[in-house]
Amino acid sequence: MLTINQLEQLLRRRFGEVKKAKGGLELRINCPYCGDDKKFKCWININKGCFHCWRNESHSGKIYKLLNIKPEDIPKASFMEEREKMQLEQSSTSPGVLIPLTSLPNDHPAIQYLTTVRARPFDPQYLEKNFGVKYCSQGRKLGKPEEGFWFDTTNTLIFPVYMQGILVGWQARLLYNPDNLTDTDMKIMGFPYINGEYIKPPKYYTTPFPKGQVLYNFDNAVKYNMVVVSEGVFDVFSLGNRGVGTFGTGISEQQLNLLKTYWDTVILLLDPDVKNDKKKYIINNLKRSVEVIDVVLKDKDPGDMDSNELWAIITQHIMDYRKKIDYATS
Repeated sequence: MLTINQLEQLLRRRFGEVKKAKGGLELRINCPYCGDDKKFKCWININKGCFHCWRNESHSGKIYKLLNIKPEDIPKASFMEEREKMQLEQSSTSPGVLIPLTSLPNDHPAIQYLTTVRARPFDPQYLEKNFGVKYCSQGRKLGKPEEGFWFDTTNTLIFPVYMQGILVGWQARLLYNPDNLTDTDMKIMGFPYINGEYIKPPKYYTTPFPKGQVLYNFDNAVKYNMVVVSEGVFDVFSLGNRGVGTFGTGISEQQLNLLKTYWDTVILLLDPDVKNDKKKYIINNLKRSVEVIDVVLKDKDPGDMDSNELWAIITQHIMDYRKKIDYATS
C-alpha cells in the first residue's frame, strides 16, 4: 500500500501540480480528461478511493484506474497522518476523580439528573458503555475568577472526546441550571462577585482543544456509511452511534472535510436558529462529495426527544428525499 505522500508524488509525476483542499483530506489536480482544465477541477478523495471532475461529471471513477495501479495500493486517508496531523492541543488532563456511572446509587444526583430531571431521560449504563460518560466526584476549579469566569468540575458529568482513539479533551456538564441560582446560593458556592453582581458559571465547560477540528463521537460514527450531524452531546446521545456533534452551531471547514472524507450520506440535524445562508453554504459544500439530507425539527431539541421518535422523523426525511431523486431521474 502506498502512503499518502507517495500517492501525492505519483499524482504529481503523472499530472503535474497537486493542490490540497482545505483541511488536507482531499487532493486536487487539473482534470486529465478535460484537457484544458487549469483550475484544478478534479478532486481526489483518498479515503473513498475515487476522483470526480466538477467540470464534467462523466470524468469520475476510481483512483487506481486513474493511476493504473492495484486497488489495494490506495491508502486510507487519516486525519492523524503525519503530514496532515492537526496540532490538537492535548487537553486530556483528567478533570478530577472520575467514577463510572454504573457504580453510583439510583438516588445519586448524577443519576437523578439523567433519569429524572432532564425532559428526556437517559440510561446511565448506555451512556457509560457507548460514550464513556463518567461522574466527577472531586474536580478542579478552572478559569480566572478575577476576569469573571470560574468553573468547578466537582459534581459534574464528564464527556470524553476521542478522535481515532486519541483523547483530545473533554466536556463537563453541571447537574443544575445556573440560571436558577439566587445571590445567596452563589455567595455560598463562592462564585466571583464583580461590579456588584455574582458571575454565574456556564452549564458546560469544554477543555480548550480546537473544537472545529473534531467531531464528538467520531470513533463510533465512522463505522457507518451514514452519519447524522447535530450540535451538542445530548443530541448525539439521542441519535446513538450514528450521530456526531459539532460543539456549537454550524460546521467548520475542517469538520466539513471530515464529513466528506469518511461518510457517503450526511444528514444535517442542526438547530433551527442556524442562519439560512450559513446552512445553504454547508449543504452546497457537502453535496459536491456526498449525499446530503437536511432535517428540520420545528420547536424540538434532538437531545430532548426519544430516540425512536427522532429516528422516525429522520427516516421519513430520507424516504422523501430519495423519492424526489427517483422522480427527478425517471
